[in-house]
Amino acid sequence: MITTDNIVEIQNLLTLYTYFLDERKFSIAHEIFTDDATYDMSAFGPEKAIGLPAIVELMRKTSHPLLHTALSPLVREDPDGTVRVISRCMAAVDGGSVGVATYHDVVRRTPQGWRIAERLVTPRTREAIPGDS
Repeated sequence: MITTDNIVEIQNLLTLYTYFLDERKFSIAHEIFTDDATYDMSAFGPEKAIGLPAIVELMRKTSHPLLHTALSPLVREDPDGTVRVISRCMAAVDGGSVGVATYHDVVRRTPQGWRIAERLVTPRTREAIPGDS
């Protein structure tokens, strides 16, 4: 069962990810991702990365905005115990424009703390918002 303390730890993990990316602190990737994590931002071009070394390589070679922030994280636990987080990403780019995306994460508690096991990054556009039918 997810506790309030777990939610705070998971939210802190998302904040650590923005630091990792914005400051190019790739040496702390092991504090954010599981060894077997998947990172899929193929909607933006790059191929899906599988495993910690591949994720770090993807981050090193991808051009990133200047500043990221993860907003409004919603932490939910599935009946089978899988913990999912959905959050919004706002990213400032050169010239002052802002890009937006959605992070769809599966997080896992490890002996070292919470880590991202799966991340899917999707564009945040009007067309991408299905709404209720």
